[in-house]
Amino acid sequence: MRFFPIVLAAVAVVASPLASGCGGKTEQATSAGDSAVDSGTTDSPIDATPPAAGQKLLFEAGYVNGAWGYTYSGVYVNAAGEVWSYSAPQANPPPTTQPTPHAGMTEAEITAKYASKPKLLTTLPTGEALQMYALLSLAESGMLLRQSLCADAGDTTYVGWRYDAATALYAPVVLGMSGDTSARSTAPAAGQVVAWLQKVGAMSADFCAPPAPLACSGSGCKPATCAQSWQVPACDGTCVSPAQCDAVASCAACSNGTSCLVDAAGQTHCSVVWGCSSGATSCDCAGDQICAGGKAWCRGDAITGFRCERP
Repeated sequence: MRFFPIVLAAVAVVASPLASGCGGKTEQATSAGDSAVDSGTTDSPIDATPPAAGQKLLFEAGYVNGAWGYTYSGVYVNAAGEVWSYSAPQANPPPTTQPTPHAGMTEAEITAKYASKPKLLTTLPTGEALQMYALLSLAESGMLLRQSLCADAGDTTYVGWRYDAATALYAPVVLGMSGDTSARSTAPAAGQVVAWLQKVGAMSADFCAPPAPLACSGSGCKPATCAQSWQVPACDGTCVSPAQCDAVASCAACSNGTSCLVDAAGQTHCSVVWGCSSGATSCDCAGDQICAGGKAWCRGDAITGFRCERP
């Protein structure tokens, strides 16, 4: 198995000392926050839900690697607008608590996974973190288009946290992934928040980041005959995996272990979904692999296409 060097110095899930929650109060953003929100999309949040009362965690960028030992490191943003970083040394065997974000986590479960003392990187201008948090209303309906890119490079996951004040539990909104498994969201707001997290967290460029998708349908495409049954012709005349395409003509194009996803605009995509083979009728919506907002958002099947809809 080929080894890929780790170049992500500060990328993983949440750390320790957290500021008090900001409740439901929305603050006026500074010009720095405004410019961050306004660039990259013309959409406006239709449901700009503020952080819940008592919520302390807003965002995280988490790197995990289990090759030849176990390492994780990362940055997180809290409700006070503080950006923290941490780094855990390599451990073998791995720790009993896994740093992978999942629905139903308590604050203690999230922060207890990090033994290293976090470092305060910066405090953001007033309101900037809350302005970016408003974009989760757009990002959580995104579909996660996955590819398998690297081996032994580890995985970086970018998330925004939703918090239920009644249960005091957190659930992640997945914004994107890179590494052994890459994933780009169909929601433009998700990419915008990822770029912002990389900037405020002073993060290195992603290794094995999702490549730019290829055009595989539409007018002006060059005709091509592909030698492999699982390939589809891209518009530039090359033959590629359907998972490399920005969109495909129909679910029939999804092959070679890819599943069919249909986004909110009606465009059809092929995505690598673990445990869900081509043509399967259910796959139980494949857990949290398809919809940024989690399994509760997932509808449909691999034949007619999976969809993401608000519960």
